[in-house]
Amino acid sequence: VTSDIEVPTINGTQAS
Repeated sequence: VTSDIEVPTINGTQAS
C-alpha cells in the first residue's frame, strides 16, 4: 500500500 501526498492511492487504486 503506497500513500502519496496530493495523490492518495489505496492498494494501487487512485482514490482522488
